[in-house]
Amino acid sequence: MIINTKDLVLAQKEYIVELRRHFHKYPELSWKEFNTAKKIREELTKINIDYIEVAETATIATLKGTKDEPVIALRCDIDALPIKEVRDLDFKSKNDGMMHACGHDANIAMLLGAAKVLSKNRDKINCTIKFIFQPAEECFQGAKKIIELKTIDDVDSFILVCIFSHTLTVVKYLLMQDHVLHQPTL
Repeated sequence: MIINTKDLVLAQKEYIVELRRHFHKYPELSWKEFNTAKKIREELTKINIDYIEVAETATIATLKGTKDEPVIALRCDIDALPIKEVRDLDFKSKNDGMMHACGHDANIAMLLGAAKVLSKNRDKINCTIKFIFQPAEECFQGAKKIIELKTIDDVDSFILVCIFSHTLTVVKYLLMQDHVLHQPTL
């Protein structure tokens, strides 16, 4: 049976956009992502995925498919930056001096969207999937803490769920500068 994942994800577009705007509106700094973690856990409960709370604001959820192995982890970061948002948006940061300027709000929304789609199709998944919502990425401490706690020792493969607009800008620039690039032969 072939699953059209694109259609399944597109069906969750409003859910993902709504979540992204919520997280953008209420950013929290490293190790202080208490309300962010609470919202993540509420959403995981709604979509029937078990989770554990780790290092106060980290959340590791587990979705069992038809097989226990392999274990694949999808990971996103959840903290914001100490930056004042100056744009006037409907979902502008309500937390003065804090902003999701690096896209972590979108990362959380995408991972929860993926979790929702996968949860609805768990009978078609031949592995176990862990969803890692990592705090304190901006201060380079969250991943280390999660590893130290040995909560992900069973993971066979990791997939990073993130957007990174700077990469797209660099790639676009390099593509426009074709005289700089070596043209590969196919």
